[in-house]
Amino acid sequence: MAEVVLIGADIQEVIGSAIAIKIRSQWVIPLWGGVLITASHCFIFLFLENYGVRKLEAFFAVLISTMALSFAWMFAETRPSSKELIIGQNQAFTYSAQRQFKRLLELSPHNVFLYSALVQSRKLDPKKKDKV
Repeated sequence: MAEVVLIGADIQEVIGSAIAIKIRSQWVIPLWGGVLITASHCFIFLFLENYGVRKLEAFFAVLISTMALSFAWMFAETRPSSKELIIGQNQAFTYSAQRQFKRLLELSPHNVFLYSALVQSRKLDPKKKDKV
């Protein structure tokens, strides 16, 4: 059942990425081209795993840093009202900005498997409390 859920989550992510690539390229790259680009990224991740989990983690750290910088840039561009942010009102952002922030913060089921696999890959002695 978990595999079915992962397949469903991956399908929507591949199609969503393909649509985003099509839109960002101003409709120059067709939908099938976006799917191929997205699929190639998956194979790049699988290829990087051959060089060790730590290198793959470093690559993901670069991607996460890029996402964090993009998040900060979008936050600066939208210039939300400080007062509304402090009191926590949703009207601080436009609807478009709210959708962008929501998409950036979305958690996907495959992340649970990815992170648990990375944690399990660390060979630690459970008796050494300082290492754990």
